Amino acid sequence: MPTGRIFFLHGLTSTGKSTAARSLAELCPTPLFRSSNDTFHEMISGRFFARDYWREVARTIGAQYYAVRGMAEAGLDVVIDGMGLDLPEYKALFGLRHRELVKKIFAGLDVTFIRFDCPQEELRRRNLVRGDRGEFQSAEQAKLLDPAFPADLVIDAMTTFPDEAARRILAHAGIQPDEEAFRDEADRFRASILGGFLCGIADILPAMPEDAGLRKYAPNGKIPVAADVVPRDPGSIDTAAEALIRRGYRELLCADGIRLFERGEGDYCRILRALPDDLLPMLGQTVTVTIDRPAGSRHPEHPDLVYPIPYGFLDDTLAADGEPVDAYCPGFENAAKLTGTVAAVIRREDDCESKLVVIPPDTHPDARSLWEAVRFTERYFRSSLILKDSL
Repeated sequence: MPTGRIFFLHGLTSTGKSTAARSLAELCPTPLFRSSNDTFHEMISGRFFARDYWREVARTIGAQYYAVRGMAEAGLDVVIDGMGLDLPEYKALFGLRHRELVKKIFAGLDVTFIRFDCPQEELRRRNLVRGDRGEFQSAEQAKLLDPAFPADLVIDAMTTFPDEAARRILAHAGIQPDEEAFRDEADRFRASILGGFLCGIADILPAMPEDAGLRKYAPNGKIPVAADVVPRDPGSIDTAAEALIRRGYRELLCADGIRLFERGEGDYCRILRALPDDLLPMLGQTVTVTIDRPAGSRHPEHPDLVYPIPYGFLDDTLAADGEPVDAYCPGFENAAKLTGTVAAVIRREDDCESKLVVIPPDTHPDARSLWEAVRFTERYFRSSLILKDSL
């Protein structure tokens, strides 16, 4: 039987190892078991730690390594969420220093060591936000770190998000991540991480709600993982922007009411002055649109732009731009008012306004057809469609 592989994550507390380990298990295309120091510490009564804390830390972590070796010998892949502390208790208990013990126990196995680094000031801030760690716990641990503990890969935990770390680890191991399995959680995951970065100064909204049955469609096939950051105090906008830039975002746009940031390609985050339009509850609803730009008319500010379909607004509504909610009406003939079904919400990453796509009753165009119908203007924005899963 082939042995399993081991991913050994180590670093100070609050470097994001645990979240990276969970992301690794989600993105790995084959089952990946998660093992952590904390799991093994909790296997015995806390009173033993009260008697001799570091002795029990070393004892339970050593036991973890033997257990993980057994799992690997049984053909199971395992990720360890650990630390590379050079405690004298390892030698007292096992006759070897920590790194020597690791080398002995995992000899002959496929082990990748990944170290997570992060500035102490950021770790102090994260410990305070978490509330279950001492403010200077990471700094105290740093005094015990073994600088010679093995590291095949080093992760900058300040600028690398946990899911990005997981992808780097898989790439290092030559494993293709299962992005489809992670896709449904991507927006909420990014929002939760940003919430930790910006705790106390902003509300973080995932681009997609937690409601099931909705999906995104982007014309280039890339679905941006996006989150909206809404500072609780308008004076905190610059502070929020600086926090994002420190963590690897670059600013793409600064316009009235919106600042757009991107990491890598397609991972967008917006800072908004006010809550974005919440039009998703309107999906599937019957609405009446007042047509002020019939098919064949020209855009009032851009006369070269001719509307191929009717376009109008919903009376008694208010969008983020202070005007009524706008709607495209593909499939309709021109009329003063049109009644139909909301088939999609258009989300613009680089604009605070969202729009509706309203279609005739009992018609069922697919997502691509809807996009082609609105492309004449939406091609000028970073837009995606949000639809019911049935479309």
